[in-house]
This record gives sequence, structure tokens and C-alpha cells, in this order.
Amino acid sequence: MQQAEAKGVRLVTEFPNIEEDNLLKHSPWLYADEHRIMQVLLNLQSNALKFTAAGSVKVRVSIQADGDDQDLVVSVSDTGTGISEANQARLFKLFGFIEETQEINTNGIGLGLAICKMIVEQYGGSITV
Repeated sequence: MQQAEAKGVRLVTEFPNIEEDNLLKHSPWLYADEHRIMQVLLNLQSNALKFTAAGSVKVRVSIQADGDDQDLVVSVSDTGTGISEANQARLFKLFGFIEETQEINTNGIGLGLAICKMIVEQYGGSITV
């Protein structure tokens, strides 16, 4: 991704138990709107890159099976600035912009993670920090 290259941040993607080429292409185990899932993945990745000045961002997508149920599990970790526990509750709320990040986040208005949460919950999932 250009954003990672421009900052010199290493972007790592892992698909430990998924064929990467088959993640969203007519998979027998995933029934979802490809565009909405990609919107969530790209938003989470972009957010992590925005707040990571150096180091790396890792996006890991896997399948977690529990009996007949299979869940798509996405985790994002980075070496970014971090977020205080007090501000974590604001992350997935509409206009949940965090004042302390104003210097880094000059063009965000606090919608991205709230939209991610709505999409994930519409599929019966959950999103946390």
C-alpha cells in the first residue's frame, strides 16, 4: 500500500489458514458482501497506518471453527502511538474523534470505525480494541 511505503512502515498481511486468492471469491465458507468486507479491512488497515509513524502494521485474517460454525477473524496490530483506556470507548462511536490525535489525524472526522462496527454487527459479528 502506498501509504505504508511513503511512511517507511512495514505492512504485513497474514492468512494462516486461508488461501489468500480465495478470501472473498465465491468461498464456500464465507457469504458476505465483498465490498463491505473489503471496506472494513481497508479502513482498519488505513487507520493503523495513519497512527503508525515507524515500525509495522500487521493485518491477520483467519478462520476460527467451532463445530459447524466458522467465523472470519481479523486482527490488526501496529507499533503506533496507542490509545488511552479512557479513549478506547469512543473509538467505535459516530464522530468518536479523539482530540489527542488532532496533530496526526488532520482529515478524519470519526466515522470510519463507527461504520466498520455497523457493518460487522450487521453480519452478526463484533469489533473490539
